[in-house]
Amino acid sequence: ATDEKGNIHCQNLTCRTQAGNRTRGHTQCIEFKCKSCCTAASLDAGDAHKPRDPCKAHGVESVSDHQYLAGAVVVPAAPAPAAAARRVNGRAAGTRALAQPIGPLWRDTHQKADDAKAAVESLKTRRLEMDAREKKTCELVIFYKAGVMPLVLAEYIDTYPRLQLSSLPDLVAGLKLGSESRLDHWIAGSWKTIQISSILTVENDRRTLLKLRPSLLEEIPLSECPGLTEELTRQPRVHGRKRPGDLDESGSPAKVARPHSMADAAAAAHAQPVIDLATDTSTVAPQRPLAPAAVISHAVPAARRVQNPAPATTSSRPETWWIQNLSVSQYDSGWHDIRALQDSNPKYKAEKAAFPEVFGHKYSKSTVNKYKTLWDSDACKALRDKYIAMGDVPQASMAHLLHAMKG
Repeated sequence: ATDEKGNIHCQNLTCRTQAGNRTRGHTQCIEFKCKSCCTAASLDAGDAHKPRDPCKAHGVESVSDHQYLAGAVVVPAAPAPAAAARRVNGRAAGTRALAQPIGPLWRDTHQKADDAKAAVESLKTRRLEMDAREKKTCELVIFYKAGVMPLVLAEYIDTYPRLQLSSLPDLVAGLKLGSESRLDHWIAGSWKTIQISSILTVENDRRTLLKLRPSLLEEIPLSECPGLTEELTRQPRVHGRKRPGDLDESGSPAKVARPHSMADAAAAAHAQPVIDLATDTSTVAPQRPLAPAAVISHAVPAARRVQNPAPATTSSRPETWWIQNLSVSQYDSGWHDIRALQDSNPKYKAEKAAFPEVFGHKYSKSTVNKYKTLWDSDACKALRDKYIAMGDVPQASMAHLLHAMKG
């Protein structure tokens, strides 16, 4: 039906304007309706699960008979459409499918992907937990019987770096320890008698040496502890500021008097008595008096047992000459200690921070780099092993090594 001007009316007879006149339809509409009625017809077709062609005039999409039955009818997966067919009526094909229930085939694939992702995350979590556990695992070397090789245990310390032996029930039961039991603990270069309730400081990169005592007044002779010398050799050198494992039982680092100069320090290193660790330290008398609070450690140079870095001097000449007074062995082991300190403590990650803790002197980048270059040179590599093997003797100083390189 048309009006006097030739315009068609909406095919919905109940569609009227507020004035009561027939609403104008669209000549290009598939049902010659107005936009509101065309849109409503599309929705009704969807609710009734009936197909309906798209209306380009009003921009209404088509409705298929299976589109709303996806939850009940399993549609086999179709190959991806060609690039030219991916858009329908100016919109991406399949956009309405996001609101549809996922079919069984897609649901299984989605579930497998979720399971795989959860498995990967679980593995990452487990690896992190294992790494954290490894950092808190320490080795205990226990000499429990005379003439018998020690017991080496890798124990997880949940209170790391603090440890009470009484918190390890399996260890206490296996060694038949009681509240009155006593053990000898190697710390800061000497043996100290402790109880199982004593608080120890342990490190995951340093073995903790323990020796059971048959009674309070009796001990296992050091000469009857096989493998003790090797274990003591593995212990890190005591240097600079004491590491947590080198504190005494009161929790304070042992005090060591600082030499007035590196020349005195080098002389003190050569004159310092060396304690034979394979014999009982209680029977060895020092060759000269020591400070009451000094701690004698195995083959530790005095220059590296300085408590604090050297104080600033009024002289304009930088104190870099002291390196030549060090033995080649001291210089080499000092850099090994710097690397170990950088790996064990983030505070000393920078070489500038770790250097004074080991050598006891201010870090000078130009001097350090100069000696590094000499140390890595071919001429030095051919000689340094020989001087390292000579040990801490005056003839094996860095000055002698540099002189040999020139000659």
